[in-house]
Amino acid sequence: MSGFETVLSVRQLTMVVSETIALIPSNLVVEGEVQKVRVYKDFMVFFELTGDGQSINCFSTFAELEGELPKEGSKAQVTGEINLGKKTELRFRVRKLVEAGGIGDTAKKLEDLKLKLRKEGAFDEAIKKPLPRFPKKVAVITSGGSSAWEDFKRVSSSRFLASELVLFNSTVQGDQAVQEICSKLAEIESRAGEFDLIAIVRGGGARGDLEAFNSEEIARAVLNSSIPVISGVGHEDDISLLDLVADRRASTPSNAAEIIFPDSKDLLKEIISLRQRASTSILSKLRFSELELENIRSYLARSIEALFGDLEYKLEVLRLRLSGMDFEKIFARGYALLEVDGVLLKSINNVKSGEVVEATLSDGKLRLEVKDKLKK
Repeated sequence: MSGFETVLSVRQLTMVVSETIALIPSNLVVEGEVQKVRVYKDFMVFFELTGDGQSINCFSTFAELEGELPKEGSKAQVTGEINLGKKTELRFRVRKLVEAGGIGDTAKKLEDLKLKLRKEGAFDEAIKKPLPRFPKKVAVITSGGSSAWEDFKRVSSSRFLASELVLFNSTVQGDQAVQEICSKLAEIESRAGEFDLIAIVRGGGARGDLEAFNSEEIARAVLNSSIPVISGVGHEDDISLLDLVADRRASTPSNAAEIIFPDSKDLLKEIISLRQRASTSILSKLRFSELELENIRSYLARSIEALFGDLEYKLEVLRLRLSGMDFEKIFARGYALLEVDGVLLKSINNVKSGEVVEATLSDGKLRLEVKDKLKK
């Protein structure tokens, strides 16, 4: 080593940097695009101001912002001074914020992308695939160590134990997330026969933290999926491009699990209701059948009774007719039965003069000789 050298401690270096920053004038006015807005304890407001590929961390209070949160994606002019944080990161202490009008480059690009996809029909309800009522196997794309994954598992296990969950571990924030999520979607698609549903879930955060889910690459991958996709990203008021192209949107990871998995308690109530309805239906049909059988029995009884009555009448008529043909009664009225050689004599043409005719009367028979034939 040569020349004069001074060894500084971390504290000394921090003081040097702090004193240097103090030389920068206050009440600086900086313009940029607002991103990653977040609130701490309902008092402090943190956000990033971006532009030309660079960003600076900003912080302020609700009082200084007059109770209004900066709008993500909007252009704004902030007035304040440079500040050195505890970890020696540069921050901008915002004393005043004025919206500059219009939207920033990031927000404009997103709106242009939405317009393009809308024109292609990517958001149309007609292309949405229905979710299976009882999915057997669900692919879940999320960070394996996240609260979103734990919440999703907890809700699914409390509702429906007949489904299998398969985790496809992926980064869900930052530039790397886009590539990883698309890779997981491609892997699941290659095993399409195994899965009934895909769930892409992530917990809440600043809008900037959810930027990956506004990528065209993920949107295209979801649109090309042959398996239904449900999105459960962020909070209820966070609507990403993924939400618009997914077959179903859930407000949170927990809500995604509630939509996917039927509640076993509700299913039990439904089964009991169906059983009661089936029992009622069967009893109703049995009662109807009993009435039908009773009607048939009554009809048959009336029909048989009428038939026997008809038969009795016809028999009586026949009896009377037969009674009228009783030979004994006929003979008693003076009639006789004539026979020639045992053949009933029906006409005078069947007998000759001199032939013997046998006449049967009520009390005996006579043998008569034909003397003459007289015609009418």
